[in-house]
Amino acid sequence: MQARPGLFLIKLGKGVLHRLEVMVMKSPTICEAWYAYRASVIAQAVAKNGALFLALIALDMVLRLPPSGRMLYMLPVFGLTRVAGIKAGVALAAVATIVGAILDRAAGLGDAWLVNALIRFVSYTIIAFKVEGMVDRLKITTDAASHDVLTGAFNRLGFVQSAESLIQEALTEETEVVLAVIDLDDFKQVNDMYGHAFGDKMLKTLVDCLSPSIATGGI
Repeated sequence: MQARPGLFLIKLGKGVLHRLEVMVMKSPTICEAWYAYRASVIAQAVAKNGALFLALIALDMVLRLPPSGRMLYMLPVFGLTRVAGIKAGVALAAVATIVGAILDRAAGLGDAWLVNALIRFVSYTIIAFKVEGMVDRLKITTDAASHDVLTGAFNRLGFVQSAESLIQEALTEETEVVLAVIDLDDFKQVNDMYGHAFGDKMLKTLVDCLSPSIATGGI
């Protein structure tokens, strides 16, 4: 019995993809970048919300949800925007709109599918922008609580929180951590002789000089 041409092409395509994957993954740089991406928060968010999105599509196809029921698709849009940002959220909103329009057409809604699609896309996009604004405000509030207002450096709370995670990571990966303690000799005399405004400027200048010297991921 002869193999069907379609089956042959599928096997050929799988073989080519496998060889390509082996060739690509032989590169240490690509390997490290891939594993770093897989371990990142954004990758986890994409996987989690992508799975939720596919589950909603399956539920939609089984239960034949009404057009209003497809507003459930805003859940993965909300989740992805919160972690990955507005571009990822709007991209998923566009995909959700297209999927909803296809299902509307399959249900025979006539010209109403286009109106439904526009309403849904606008709704998803508004949700994405609202979430982005909420995340920005939360970040500003968090930064204000963990950073010194004058210099922009970590305050005690911010330093302790960040140092704990760095030390824990170093213990897990068995790497070294360097802690530099810098003392400004006779700083009180500077304040007494030249005033607190001059002392503040001195502190800010010190932080501005040190910041470029901090390694990536350092404090």
